[in-house]
Amino acid sequence: MLITTEIIEFQGSLYIVKRKIKEKYKPNIEVWKEHLDADIVLRKEEELYFLEKIQEPEIIEGEQIN
Repeated sequence: MLITTEIIEFQGSLYIVKRKIKEKYKPNIEVWKEHLDADIVLRKEEELYFLEKIQEPEIIEGEQIN
């Protein structure tokens, strides 16, 4: 089974697309946003994109990782 993850760039940051929902279904955006643990919701071509921001990695200097 192949699972793919869609990643998009918006305003200089990368986001994972958690779900796309057509606006014609009039989804409750806040409920979906909380359910999907999305950071931001964008609209494109009559679809709502529920996105999770990909965090920048933190550089740890001088610490040993086991």
